[in-house]
Amino acid sequence: MARVVQGVLSPGLVDAVSGSESTKNLANCIRCIAFLGTPHQGSDKAQWAETARSFIRIFKTTNAELSKDLDEKSEKLAKLGVQFPNLLKSRAQTPKIQIDVVCFYEGLTTRLGVVDVGMIVKESSACLAGYPRTLLDANHENICKFRDKNDVNYIRLSGLLAKWTKELGRTQETSEEQT
Repeated sequence: MARVVQGVLSPGLVDAVSGSESTKNLANCIRCIAFLGTPHQGSDKAQWAETARSFIRIFKTTNAELSKDLDEKSEKLAKLGVQFPNLLKSRAQTPKIQIDVVCFYEGLTTRLGVVDVGMIVKESSACLAGYPRTLLDANHENICKFRDKNDVNYIRLSGLLAKWTKELGRTQETSEEQT
């Protein structure tokens, strides 16, 4: 499991299914995705990312396109917002390659120093229509950080991963029995 910005995973998966046979095969191995605060429809806080990027670029090379792609008016996000759900629907037609998706969204506002900037990614952007959604008691910065194994957010996410692991194990056993 890795935390991936949607700008990497979703377009990569969309591109892979129309690519070479080996990339199609790799894409077909993706069976479960847990999105943690992923801005599927962008964020009205993208200007904060651009401000931070402008400061950081003094010291280090940065990716200007990333903050542009996070904007709610991003053409790239709009296009991906059609392609990715279509991919999920297409894959749902074949249980062997169906992708289970759960969207986790932030329940706490993010602070930059003493300034409360609000929700970085609102529930409406973090959650895909028609897929389960789960609230995490965290802000955007800490949505994938856990105090320990007793952290309620850790329990929610690890419980889902354990469920998926068990289900995928049963699916693998069934496939092996049929061959």
